[in-house]
Amino acid sequence: MQDFFSFLGTLLKSLFTTSDIVILLWAIATAVIYWVTYDTTRRLRGHLWNKERRANPKEHREQTPAEVLEHEDQALEMQGRMNQFYALFANFTAIFPLLGMLGTVKALVMVAPALSVDGADVEQFFHALTSTAWGIIFAVAFKVLDSFISVRVASNNKELDTLLERNSARRSAEKRGAYEA
Repeated sequence: MQDFFSFLGTLLKSLFTTSDIVILLWAIATAVIYWVTYDTTRRLRGHLWNKERRANPKEHREQTPAEVLEHEDQALEMQGRMNQFYALFANFTAIFPLLGMLGTVKALVMVAPALSVDGADVEQFFHALTSTAWGIIFAVAFKVLDSFISVRVASNNKELDTLLERNSARRSAEKRGAYEA
């Protein structure tokens, strides 16, 4: 356990170095995108399960065709935003290991001249390893968050498809009734 805390302390000390600060800033941007994605999924879920659709006969009221179309348009707009932010979040998450490797390569390239002159520069080698470690840590953390939000995104997409199919079938039935009358 002491080794773990020593490792963690070393990582925290290196967090504000050149390579690692880029990864930290990327993590902050990814966290903001995650929050926007999460909030959008939550709001779309609330929009899809509004009072009109709950099984409460006292509050039930038929929506006019204009209200149904407006509801669908709003849901489709929210779905587009949700999917856009989710794709951005997934791509930002996938970049963390690459940032870690970039930091490693940058630090190792800086070590190469020192190797031929006066032996290995331990400080530069240390920076190479810490940027890799931070890249892996943030990639794993955000991949875990991705597993939670991807289910919500898929569920909202399926729910919206069901809503659109149901409303389309209802409009078709209403049109058939209008033609028969």
